[in-house]
Amino acid sequence: RDHGLRAIEGYIPTGRIVDVIARIARGLSDPAAGRAFSLTGPHGGGKSSFAVFVDALLSASSTPEHKSSHRILHSVDEGVQHRLVTGLKSMGANRKGFLRASATAQAEPVAATVGRALYTAALRDFGMDQQLVPKSFVGGGSAPSNSDITACVSRICEEKPLIIVIDEFGKNLEYFASSSEDGDPFLLQNLAELTQGEGALPLLVMTMQHLSFEDYLQQDSSVRRREWSKVQGRFQDIPFIESPSEARRLIGASLESVTSDFDKAAALWLNRNRKTLESLGLRDLLSDVRDALPLHPVTLAVLP
Repeated sequence: RDHGLRAIEGYIPTGRIVDVIARIARGLSDPAAGRAFSLTGPHGGGKSSFAVFVDALLSASSTPEHKSSHRILHSVDEGVQHRLVTGLKSMGANRKGFLRASATAQAEPVAATVGRALYTAALRDFGMDQQLVPKSFVGGGSAPSNSDITACVSRICEEKPLIIVIDEFGKNLEYFASSSEDGDPFLLQNLAELTQGEGALPLLVMTMQHLSFEDYLQQDSSVRRREWSKVQGRFQDIPFIESPSEARRLIGASLESVTSDFDKAAALWLNRNRKTLESLGLRDLLSDVRDALPLHPVTLAVLP
């Protein structure tokens, strides 16, 4: 996945995105508010782009991507941006940032995905000489053990706060459903538990998938489905779906008017066609139509 300043250029946080960031900010300040998140939404819903934005928000304060991402968030919701900064300070991450360990899952155990994320992140932050994450996590031929992963996470958290992001987590669940291995639920449960209680580590965990955990396991035994249902109960399960009005706002914000003549023409068109739009039941679109021109209002109505 791309990282850095170029990866977030032009990013537009929607209401759902700001809500998730506000939840993260609360969790940073108070582990009782929750530091494990499960984002569930359809293909193309913006989950991966959101992960890149979070990566920038949690980077070291001296980096260009940190400054740009916080400026973007501040322009949309100043209060949430301030709460996020407060949360970062409470975890000692306001300057050095988080170790951001992210990976896109494949048909593999959760431990393999997490191990790859940790190793890649350690190389990015500490260089080739890093000793926190063993190379065997990515080149050992088999997935690391749950205990090895847990011990490694604890070591990293002694050095700096850590966020683990698993994109396409459904592939891990599909692998679990097709195999006889039983360790995956317990690893994710252990990681979630490390974020909780008085002795909570400076750790965030986030999974992103298209369905709920249990929905990936419909053909599995009821016992194994219940195991994953219990695991998901330790996460804040957040539907990552924008409302039609938010989607229309995003479309309008992504279009840029380059001449004043176009602005005048758009305003004139809207004034002439306002009654027609209202008669067609498109009154809700009136506040978005002008910004979205030259898209036809009917196109704007059906796109979300």
